[in-house]
Amino acid sequence: MDPLARIIDANANRAREALRVMEDGARFALNDASLSERLKTLRHGLRSALDALPVDDLARMASRDTPGDVGTAISTSAEGERAGLEGVIGAAAARLTEALRSIEEAAKALTPGAGRPFEALRYEAYDLERALRLALGGGRAAQWRVCVLVTEALCRGPWEAVAEQALAGGADCLQLREKALDSAELLRRARRLVSIARGRAAVIVNDRPDIALLAGADGVHVGQSDLSVAEVRALAGRRLLVGVSTH
Repeated sequence: MDPLARIIDANANRAREALRVMEDGARFALNDASLSERLKTLRHGLRSALDALPVDDLARMASRDTPGDVGTAISTSAEGERAGLEGVIGAAAARLTEALRSIEEAAKALTPGAGRPFEALRYEAYDLERALRLALGGGRAAQWRVCVLVTEALCRGPWEAVAEQALAGGADCLQLREKALDSAELLRRARRLVSIARGRAAVIVNDRPDIALLAGADGVHVGQSDLSVAEVRALAGRRLLVGVSTH
């Protein structure tokens, strides 16, 4: 039994399975055609790279010995748990990149240069993991019944009173939208709105993830000319919900 063929076979199976889990996430959870297509392309690229190796399918399968694999009896408690869909996708992405690296190293031992296609696939997998997990974010917000945008210039009376009346009327989200305020006043107002809404409604701040974080708001809404979702996530991680204008 060829140990290199056995390593490649086991990790090819891991990589294919992981790619299918990631593709299902992009397709059925996010309805993202672009990510789904990229993952499908990577899956076909893996197939082509495996076919180009000097060890064919039959040789790899002949090396397979599932009943005799000592690793099948080894497990950890973490393997039986997943923290929601993002946990499922994160675990699959980790399996994918680890499997590709293992195939890459084994392929180098077969013939010079045989590992390069798997290296390229691994780099693409890193980028896809980033895109997919950022798209999933830290989970989806609960569906609000009414989200009221609070802009002082449009309020009939003090904006705090309008916010209070909105909450009394059933609003479960208040979105602070003030384009002209300086940073200090915007932060003061965001903190005040968070205080008014605490325990009753979510608070979203327009445009400024830094203000949202400092004020303890639930999220930020950015426009097309503001920071991207990836940039907001780099700044805030999971601490903020992120909304984006799509027009």
